[in-house]
Amino acid sequence: MRFASASAICPENVFFPITSPASKPFLAIQSYYQTAPSTGVVPSTPSIIYDGSLNSRADGDIFHFRVAVRSFNGSTTSEGNAGANVNVMLGFTSRIGSTFEDGFTHSSNTPKISFNLSLTNYDSYGVLFNGNATKTSYTNDTAWIDVDVTLDYTNSTYVVYQDGVQVSTASFTATAAEMYGYQITAYPDDNKDNSVITLMLDRVALYRPLTNHPAGTQLAPIKDLKISSIVNGVSNCKLNIQDDADNNSGNIGFAADDYDYTLTPIFDSTITSDWNLLVFAAGGYDWERDSRIDRPLWRGIIEKMRIKQSGRSRSVELQARDNLSLLDRQVPLWEIGQDGLNDDESQNPFWLYDAQGFNTLMNFGVKPLKLLSNELGFDVDDSFLERTDQRMQLGSGHPIQMYNNEDTNSANFVEKEYEGLGVQSIGRSGANTIVYMSGNPSYTTSSSITITGSDVTQYNISSQNPNAVGTHTNRDNQTEQTLSFTQTQMPYQGSANIVYAGKYDWSFGQTDYDTWYNSLTANGTYIIRGSDTVPSFPDHFTSRPKKQML
Repeated sequence: MRFASASAICPENVFFPITSPASKPFLAIQSYYQTAPSTGVVPSTPSIIYDGSLNSRADGDIFHFRVAVRSFNGSTTSEGNAGANVNVMLGFTSRIGSTFEDGFTHSSNTPKISFNLSLTNYDSYGVLFNGNATKTSYTNDTAWIDVDVTLDYTNSTYVVYQDGVQVSTASFTATAAEMYGYQITAYPDDNKDNSVITLMLDRVALYRPLTNHPAGTQLAPIKDLKISSIVNGVSNCKLNIQDDADNNSGNIGFAADDYDYTLTPIFDSTITSDWNLLVFAAGGYDWERDSRIDRPLWRGIIEKMRIKQSGRSRSVELQARDNLSLLDRQVPLWEIGQDGLNDDESQNPFWLYDAQGFNTLMNFGVKPLKLLSNELGFDVDDSFLERTDQRMQLGSGHPIQMYNNEDTNSANFVEKEYEGLGVQSIGRSGANTIVYMSGNPSYTTSSSITITGSDVTQYNISSQNPNAVGTHTNRDNQTEQTLSFTQTQMPYQGSANIVYAGKYDWSFGQTDYDTWYNSLTANGTYIIRGSDTVPSFPDHFTSRPKKQML
């Protein structure tokens, strides 16, 4: 809604509601873009990802989804209409990386198929009242787009249909087994900063049409359909398709192209998975006008396919049972057995996973702890994103030590000190102030440096370029970076605090006992080194460790 002013009671703009054509709940993913992407650039963070196989089998498979999208911002230009773009990627070479937000692109995957929806004539604004009391006419169906992608592995082509109309076609190289995962990204138009865009998904599937092909192809007719519903039993469905051979190859019935349906790959693939049979209904006298593929009347798992051939006549019979038939595959606990299943490395018992699951249930409210990595997640190395293996999650078997502002020199104020890079110490070399970093962030003299959180006010600098950079080796033999600043940029505040008193003179960088022994002061007296003298081992002194963050 948009109001004319802060004191206005009635909004100027009101958006019309969106409901699922199937009258069922649907998924809505809202994204906020502080900076809109440039034209032609797809954001690296997708709206939704699916990390799993598409279960594609052969030519004729169709990837389908029903989508709606809305976007707007607070600008008065175009009444806040931010426009909308939707990118779709299918078939990746491997699974997602350690962060969820980046989806498959985090692993530098290249999708087999990538395309943008055609939204030229699509209303992504969806306003019901546009600055006046006149109600705009709308139809809920216009908010939803049925997208179908037909896959032809033999000819290496795919075709995209929107609401049954072909909008694009392109080539791709892949096998059915390589079609792993998908991701969809919704984003506003160029220069539409501070925009909110919502992607709505009503359904997603990979399917084989038995009627109503998206390309309008005339398919072999269904000869017979019978659904049996049993009281206190499992319903079943039998479907008979009259798929006679056509003369496409010169020899009738000798080529797969002679038939409309090639369903054998569903059953003889190397990867076994269940396929569902969905039955929709049409009402009224006009089949084409009233045919709605929104909500199935019956759904079950295909259990059997039978092909009958008699001359040129060929019929395909499919038998399916309700999803409740999956209960027939469940084995009760007492049939699994309670003997050890992990004592033989040469084989993997079929019920091992189930037995372990039952064993977990016997923990009476607790669960086994997860063995994860040493990463906390949301770290600068991962662009502050969540990791799948971070130890900061429920059920982690790795304790996390946290401070609550209890010690003067400990990691207090985690919200301030967690971000950024640590400063080990600050010293002096000649006329320059030296900052000894924790690690080696590879800064250069062109880097803009800001230091906050120091107890010494002069060391809190903002947007300063170091006049020199270098490295040093700490006591753990690790290389860390040093930054050099002039006294104008960072005035050194050191005093003659005693940091060493002894009879070894380390001013020449001695690193072993023999050299130190030979460098004993001539008269055996002690020497004193002050904090304003840069020693060879800078880690031996520090100014408020863990309190200065870069």
